[in-house]
Amino acid sequence: MTYLAATGYASIDYVVGLAGLIIGDQTTLINSRDPVAWPRAGGCPTYVAVAAAKSGQKSHAVCWVGDDEAGRGFKQELASEGVGIEGVATLTGRCSPTAIMAYQSDQSCACLFDPAFPGEERLNTQQKGILRDASHICVTAGPPHLLEDILYCRADRARLYWVLKRDLHAYPAALRDELSGQANVIFCNVAERDLIGRTALDTIIVETGGEHGVTVQSGDRHDTVEVERLDISDATGAGDTLAGGFIAAEMASCAAPVEALRKGLSSTRDLLIARMPERTR
Repeated sequence: MTYLAATGYASIDYVVGLAGLIIGDQTTLINSRDPVAWPRAGGCPTYVAVAAAKSGQKSHAVCWVGDDEAGRGFKQELASEGVGIEGVATLTGRCSPTAIMAYQSDQSCACLFDPAFPGEERLNTQQKGILRDASHICVTAGPPHLLEDILYCRADRARLYWVLKRDLHAYPAALRDELSGQANVIFCNVAERDLIGRTALDTIIVETGGEHGVTVQSGDRHDTVEVERLDISDATGAGDTLAGGFIAAEMASCAAPVEALRKGLSSTRDLLIARMPERTR
């Protein structure tokens, strides 16, 4: 079956803009937060799967939440975006993973993440079935102890994508080496490129460089696409959305990596524009 399975940590996100920097023993004022999306469904697989669904491709999220109100809201939000939630497992009697995304006055972002039940995640029968039947699988930051099981479920024909993050708990060296060798497409930013190990000759690497654009490497070819500069304060999920849009383009038989990249950038732009105040759009 042609669909994407995006795996990784789920997250209930609380996003704030700060008037200054977080400093110990000192109050820092919050000067902005979205009153509508408080909280909102987050986590890398969420953004990847939503972007693919919005681009017209079938997608499933494979992740874990608690059986609390936040977990129920998470699944409802994904379903409303057209994402399959059969692969969202619920852990009974547990709270859902939560993240506080604090955008500071120097434009850096402090991320405080509570995985809620680290090491307790397991692939259930339904999740294994979704992974086995998927034509496209995207691995994002998630429970490291499950990566071998996830890759074991992957069918030989399934195209594998890896969204790299500088999260050495989710991606210890051995797992990075394994994903580097198996992934058909790797997404990273310029500061994460050094974490990629030995790749196959035909591996595609999509590297974001901020205002310097995005480069897609395919064999000996390197293409850089400029990006539109937007006045935004909340870029959460931008890289994952780019990946989801890129994957959707490949699912729709877009053979040229640079064209798939343009589709991914269009998905990212849509995400960021939607967060901007109407007067600035």
